[in-house]
Amino acid sequence: MDTDPQQDRLRALFSELRQKDEQRAPRFQNDWDAAMSRRQEPGAIAWGRLAAAIVLLSLGVTVAATLHSRLHHPEIARHTPARIPADTPQSRPAAWAMADSITEWQSPTAFLLAAPTDTEWAGDAGDEAGDDAAPPRSDARHL
Repeated sequence: MDTDPQQDRLRALFSELRQKDEQRAPRFQNDWDAAMSRRQEPGAIAWGRLAAAIVLLSLGVTVAATLHSRLHHPEIARHTPARIPADTPQSRPAAWAMADSITEWQSPTAFLLAAPTDTEWAGDAGDEAGDDAAPPRSDARHL
């Protein structure tokens, strides 16, 4: 194995750097001891776990009781829809008129989304009168 003086020098420099880093680095045992000193007492942890277990148990019992009552007592679980009063103009609030107009609204540019093959134009099906609702067919000669 050939030894290059430059490689040997680099190896020595990195070894020296590693030793300095190891000397400056704090010991892990110090960090571990500090973490353990902040740890809660075992009794406090046990009470917290007990409280969490009681909450989960009560939630489970509530869900089980609800499901049991719905499965074994269908008259309790039966849902009767609310009665809607007759729809008369006097019984409807004024805001409903606006809601009706919003639900019937159509975009003025909706026809632009339709392809020419989606709509029957006047004269396509032999209908001479044509469809009054369809826009006129554009002709390339008039563009």
